[in-house]
Amino acid sequence: MAHAPEAPQLAGLEASVHKLENTVRRFYRLAVMVVTVTAAGLFVSSGGAVVMVVFASALVAVVLHAAARIISRLLHIPQWLSVMLFVLVLVGALSLVVHVSGPELTVQLSHLHEALTSERDALHNMLDSNPLGHAVLDHFPRFLGGNMVPDGRAGSEGGMDFAGSMTNVLTSTFGSVGTMVVIIIAGVYFALSPHLYANGILRITPVAYRSTMRTVLLTTGHALTAWVAGQMLDMTVVGMLTWSGLSLLGMPLALPLGLVAGLANFVPYLGTFIGAVPALLIALSVGPREAMMVAGLYAAIQTFEGTCKLMMARSSAGRKPRMSTTPDAYQKFRHLSPFELKDELIKLASGRAQRAMLDAGRGNPNFLATLPRQGFFQLGMFAAADSALTFSYMAEGVGGVPRREGIEARFEAFLADNQNVPGISFLRRAVSYVRDQLGLPADEFLLEITSGILGCDYPTPPRMLRYTEKVVRHYLLHEMAGGTMPESTTNLFALEGGTAAISYIFASLRENGLINPGDKAAIGMPVFTPYVEIPELRDYQLQEVAINACPEQGWQYPDEELDKLLDPSVKIFLVVNPSNPPSVRISDEGLARIAEIVKKRPDLIIVTDDVYGTFADDFRSIYAICPHNTILVYSFSKYFGSTGWRLGVIAMHEQNVLDEALAALPEAEKVELDKRYASLTPDVRGLKFLDRLVADSRTVALNHTAGLSTPQQVQMVLFALFALIDGRDAYKNALKRLLHRRELALYRDLGVKAPDDAGSTHYYTLIDLVNVVTQLYGTRFARWLMTRMDYQTILFRIAEETGVVLLPGDGFAVKRPSARASLANLNEYQYAAIGAALRRMAGEYYDRYRQEKGLNSKGE
Repeated sequence: MAHAPEAPQLAGLEASVHKLENTVRRFYRLAVMVVTVTAAGLFVSSGGAVVMVVFASALVAVVLHAAARIISRLLHIPQWLSVMLFVLVLVGALSLVVHVSGPELTVQLSHLHEALTSERDALHNMLDSNPLGHAVLDHFPRFLGGNMVPDGRAGSEGGMDFAGSMTNVLTSTFGSVGTMVVIIIAGVYFALSPHLYANGILRITPVAYRSTMRTVLLTTGHALTAWVAGQMLDMTVVGMLTWSGLSLLGMPLALPLGLVAGLANFVPYLGTFIGAVPALLIALSVGPREAMMVAGLYAAIQTFEGTCKLMMARSSAGRKPRMSTTPDAYQKFRHLSPFELKDELIKLASGRAQRAMLDAGRGNPNFLATLPRQGFFQLGMFAAADSALTFSYMAEGVGGVPRREGIEARFEAFLADNQNVPGISFLRRAVSYVRDQLGLPADEFLLEITSGILGCDYPTPPRMLRYTEKVVRHYLLHEMAGGTMPESTTNLFALEGGTAAISYIFASLRENGLINPGDKAAIGMPVFTPYVEIPELRDYQLQEVAINACPEQGWQYPDEELDKLLDPSVKIFLVVNPSNPPSVRISDEGLARIAEIVKKRPDLIIVTDDVYGTFADDFRSIYAICPHNTILVYSFSKYFGSTGWRLGVIAMHEQNVLDEALAALPEAEKVELDKRYASLTPDVRGLKFLDRLVADSRTVALNHTAGLSTPQQVQMVLFALFALIDGRDAYKNALKRLLHRRELALYRDLGVKAPDDAGSTHYYTLIDLVNVVTQLYGTRFARWLMTRMDYQTILFRIAEETGVVLLPGDGFAVKRPSARASLANLNEYQYAAIGAALRRMAGEYYDRYRQEKGLNSKGE
């Protein structure tokens, strides 16, 4: 039987892996440098042609991407499908135009070419026959229609005049089919996956400048989109006006001349003259009077175009920060929970197609633990193969339940056969830890998790699988109590996450008469919003007593706040530790104060939700100091990135205040409870609160089917083992560094100092709006802003105007105007973008403040 490698072997293996990682990292950096230098060399050596093709492809991509965003939002289809649909529609429309108007347009373009050639020669001959004209031609190069050859001498031939150059330009433009195909194909590729190319640019950008480069790319993309949209509108207007005007003047070839004028107008400034030259040449062939009229027409069109642009520029320059929605429009959302309010904020933030929405509202992490998941799926493969050994004579895919006899040997053989598969090494170490560190029988543990992952039996016991409870309890007390508590005195109930735990706890407290309507429930504030809402429900009708943390004391609970728990009418204290959203653990002094209060209030029930405890340094749960009075709730969702798994536990001490309270109930209430739980045991009065809670979770009568599904419990125990065998806390420290860097990026680009609260987990951050604007622009501006609008309205406008979703602090019972940002669900450069967006918006409001007060740029 294989055993865990010796410590020196493990250390040597880890050192080799670390060395290999460094080698790969250096090779990757070298490869990126070589590719970048090579691409730059090719780019420079190819001259301007490649630049023009890339720029044209980017413009095509901008058009396709913007149109596809609109289509995707209207039809609710993927972005790539919207791009392809728009391309197909565009090709179809062009094909229809060519089919209907192609022959006539071709004939007119041919006539235009012939007319331009004829007028070119006529104009050149007329100038060349005149001494003054001949002198002028001698000083113009041939590509502009003069007689000068490249060495500076006048040539004997007339050369090609400006009109001829225009003819060749137009011919080459409409004839370079190959280049156009390359541009269109590249544009489609860019439009299908713009983030791929943007991320590629970011990856080759030095880390220190990535946030700046990200801002540059976003700004450039938005500017290009707006510019292309404006140019297309401008081209359409100029082309239509030219065609209409020339038609009214009775000029020949009005349609192709209007088309040329519109297309040429894409080129700023110079395009105006390029588009006018063909029409003037054609007009000269008709007569001087007509030429003057055409010149006047073009001058009028350009004057009209310039006036419109000037009016739009002035309007944009004088525009105040966009406030398309009045504060009153937000009042209907005022009573929503922050998590329902978030959906409305997301709608506003997603309202502009050309802007990325950054949702920092919900705390769902974008990181997760991979090894225990790989182990889970490999364990599933073993379990399926082991099941197939029973009834293997049947060819219809029928398997049986795993057998204990020989299961450890079969498992070792499976590991040996798949030793190079990801997750196998983790499974070997996990089983070794259970056997060699915890002293549990490996074969019985393997039988439990093999049957569990197959889901072939009810959870038995309903409270939690036997060995799974032992492993998870060891993990829980290691993380929550530092391994200082005896494990045998703690019992667990596995359930569907922390939210299910709170729901079950309150329901059982009410059913067993331990809380009643009118009782007082103390709640540590600020807090996860539902914990404020649950006691207020008609099911419970509890009076809430706020235990307020103090921001000036690093979000700790002052003694005078904790002393509210001394009131005998306070039945229960509900607290999140570390807190949400301040994300700060209760200090040792705070824990000591709570312990003193419990000595004076031995009947106090404490419910502590410690889901964020694994992110804090030197964390200790209230359960570690007041185990007899505390119900510990823990969820695996945040630390392991498993919100979709719904994994949590309730931990209670063997001797606890709730069982004592049940024994002290009036006889009449005991009789009623005897009836409720009579189907479970003949000794109902000896039934512990935790077992009643399990039964209540299935309305008692269905107690035999209670419990968390066995595959969920298997993933839970693998998560716990993953953390336990990580003796150096490598995974934990990596997450802490990740979250802290994100927080620093947000506040750095916001332009203010990041909070420095002792014991912070950095999972969330409370952005103090008054403090931020005061640091940026001073106290007077802060007062002005807060008197003009309430801060929840500000959050709506932040979502509408910047695309950033933050949750209001008052939804978490934060007294100061603030916003909660989760630091777990976006990437570092996105938090930098959030900080920059908030600072930009604050600057816009400050400009409005200065205009109103008549202040200069220094605020004087």
